[in-house]
Amino acid sequence: MGLDDGKRLEHFGSNRKDPPELTPFWKFFLKALDDFMLKMLLVCAVIDIGFELGFSEPEDRSTSWIEGFAIFLAVFIVVFVGSYNDYKKEEQFLALYALDQKGKNVVVIRNDKQVETHIGDVVVGDLIAIKAGMDIPVDGIVIKATGVTTNEAAMTGESDEMKKNTLEACLNLKIEKESDFQDKKRGPHDLPSPVLLSGTQVIAGDGIFMCIVVGKNSCDGKIKAKLEQNSDEMTPL
Repeated sequence: MGLDDGKRLEHFGSNRKDPPELTPFWKFFLKALDDFMLKMLLVCAVIDIGFELGFSEPEDRSTSWIEGFAIFLAVFIVVFVGSYNDYKKEEQFLALYALDQKGKNVVVIRNDKQVETHIGDVVVGDLIAIKAGMDIPVDGIVIKATGVTTNEAAMTGESDEMKKNTLEACLNLKIEKESDFQDKKRGPHDLPSPVLLSGTQVIAGDGIFMCIVVGKNSCDGKIKAKLEQNSDEMTPL
């Protein structure tokens, strides 16, 4: 492409994803407190303390607040335990996420040498080795393939295996009669495609593909961006 890695990174963007941030404990606390029953208990506690202090006998006022305070304490314990559990769960999830991301490497061909690198360091123009079972980290186009098939259910919802081949091979594949497309013996995915989509998985075969789109501009990046935008929307469930 005539551009070094730094210029390609600056021009086309990075494939690194910002790691999720740990939600502060106080947000979990407020969320746990946002419960109708707990709010009712707090109101009852305030009314109870006010009523007892206002109408109890003078000699009983030193202890009349205990019942209302006990309600406050019970609510605090319930909210604290619930929010603490949620906080620790998210902390463990982020630790597992970091561990999972650490092991996501691909083999990249640079300067005629194969080097293993993290998917976040892949840039547009890199040549990436295709291996069976690998998750495709970027959008790309096949430049060499031997029996490559992929599962694109994550993108299309269809579990059928998709054949992949080079652009030249796909263009040279000629259909003699238009009726061949209507042939019931032919499946809808019999014709190969040279395009590999991020977020999909290689089922079989090997080869090489060139990275053409990374990060937020890739198919997987756009889907995740839309999910993040709609994460606060309430669903019927």
